[in-house]
Amino acid sequence: MQAKFLYLIVKALNKPFEVVTFADGEVGRLLSNGSWTGTIGEIQMDKADFAINYMTISEQRLSATDFNPVYATDDLTFTIRKPGETSKSLALVYPFHSTIWITGFIILLLMPLVFLFLLRIQSPYIHVLLKLLGQYTFKNLISLRYKIITFTRTLYGMI
Repeated sequence: MQAKFLYLIVKALNKPFEVVTFADGEVGRLLSNGSWTGTIGEIQMDKADFAINYMTISEQRLSATDFNPVYATDDLTFTIRKPGETSKSLALVYPFHSTIWITGFIILLLMPLVFLFLLRIQSPYIHVLLKLLGQYTFKNLISLRYKIITFTRTLYGMI
């Protein structure tokens, strides 16, 4: 692929060329003194007009040279140790950290108190909690106060 690309460039420029391999064999890394090694260094020091190589385009390299649009990509993969068997019964709990679960339960237990205080509901705490959980077994389901509770429960469930 690189040879074909080089051939097209040379043909388009219609000039003689010389293929050079760089002594250090590096693509290019920035040294502490601000100079570059490898291919990037050779271009930066005007020892080469251009280079064809598979290299990663980074911000540092972009500050030293100009890259053409990417014409080839390579897939990068990595592997890790496979985790042991996990309990299927706890699969629902795994996606969230324990602090998320604890916070959710605390909010669930505090919301009935908030509704009792803000809406001045005269129902027992357990009734309000069960309504928040979707337990519609009590009377007066069409009152505005319980519609607000139902709406808030639905909104909280979507979050």
